[in-house]
Amino acid sequence: MDERVGLQDLIGFLARLADDKGAAAADKYLKENLSENQIRSSDWLAGMREAFQYASLNEKRRLFYASQILGGAGLCTSMEVLFDLGFPRREFIVNIDLSNGRLGDTLGN
Repeated sequence: MDERVGLQDLIGFLARLADDKGAAAADKYLKENLSENQIRSSDWLAGMREAFQYASLNEKRRLFYASQILGGAGLCTSMEVLFDLGFPRREFIVNIDLSNGRLGDTLGN
């Protein structure tokens, strides 16, 4: 952490960054610019880091849930969007029920 910047200034900056670009951007800034020891040494920074991580995870869950609702309504999202929302980029299982006939009638999200 740059010694010319006070803790209160950094906290204000992180709060504005989270408000403007999201919690994931603020968490990324913390990880890239401060060491783990610097973060752990301040209760404020450690608390903000955890809050940013939980907020980012919850935002991904909300977006993923919204994509599932849109998929149920017939709007399809690309795989890149699903990967950005947290789908694993490795292999995953798709359950298909072929008892009704064609694959297109039964393949859901």
